[in-house]
Amino acid sequence: MSLYFSRATLKRAPDVEALQRLLFPAETGRRADAAHQLVWSLFAGDPAARRDFLFRETTRPGERPTYLILSTRMPCGDARLFDVATKPFEPDLAAGDRLAFDLRVNPTIDAKHPKTGAKGRYDVMTMAVMRLPEHASQTDKAAAVEQAARAWLGRQAMRAGFRILEQTAGTGDMPEAPGFAAAPCETDARPISLAATGFQSSAVPGKRDGRLGLIDFAGVLQVEEPATFLTTLARGFGRAKAYGCGLMLIRRV
Repeated sequence: MSLYFSRATLKRAPDVEALQRLLFPAETGRRADAAHQLVWSLFAGDPAARRDFLFRETTRPGERPTYLILSTRMPCGDARLFDVATKPFEPDLAAGDRLAFDLRVNPTIDAKHPKTGAKGRYDVMTMAVMRLPEHASQTDKAAAVEQAARAWLGRQAMRAGFRILEQTAGTGDMPEAPGFAAAPCETDARPISLAATGFQSSAVPGKRDGRLGLIDFAGVLQVEEPATFLTTLARGFGRAKAYGCGLMLIRRV
């Protein structure tokens, strides 16, 4: 399967810039829906086509809106709204390779609501908070959110052919967490650690009461099964991929 990695940046043309507030709403849910449609516009041409791309908005303050896209088709080269740069995505990976990664996900589980008993799909962070005592402190809630998010990512790693590296002091003979491995050295003269940050609950476009629990991960992984890892990388992680989640950005370290 061929894969392509693209960077799409809003053009500087005056007529495009005049539409920027309409194209990129400030409200999170509306912006996610707009982003979905904008990226789709780069693959227009086949009305029967299904979404076969992942994307992530990487706009920096004061700069033009930008999306990174991983796709099985090349995006439109003469897009009206975006300047698009595309290259084949062909990482040559072997077992033992280390990669820095950045990932925004909507991690979910199928479970019963701890208060109502209703079966449904919930993001793991919200579920972890709901399972705490009613008067739990903010510190306890933050710890529960991070622990649930890390456990979810560890399970993904085991299925996707990689391990997450961390160098933690004083582990002794403690067993490794599923999907994690103790790092034998440092990277860039800093201890290797996993950051799970930016937990937020965003409105689901088109659903009055729907919410998406989002969290950002950044860390270092070690490839265990290259073929499995690349297949999963192309498929994406978690849910809400239509709204900019699931694309793992990687680079060698």
